[in-house]
Amino acid sequence: MNEVYRYQLSTCRQSIGESLDLQKLEVLSTDCNFRDGTAAQQQEAAIQDAFIAGMHSSYIRQRLLEGNDLQLTTV
Repeated sequence: MNEVYRYQLSTCRQSIGESLDLQKLEVLSTDCNFRDGTAAQQQEAAIQDAFIAGMHSSYIRQRLLEGNDLQLTTV
């Protein structure tokens, strides 16, 4: 499920004392299953990622990421 991997990619942060590691981001992105798409599809995916990443409730975030075929209309 690429939503989980996109979430991990979008929330990856540099740790204290850790050097910037572009390769780490590239490795995380390989499981995202990025596909060519329309601007509207890319916009929806970006909004979905921001919605999930911005949630205060880790329980709800986890439940959303566990679901199949998550779409903004079902959120």
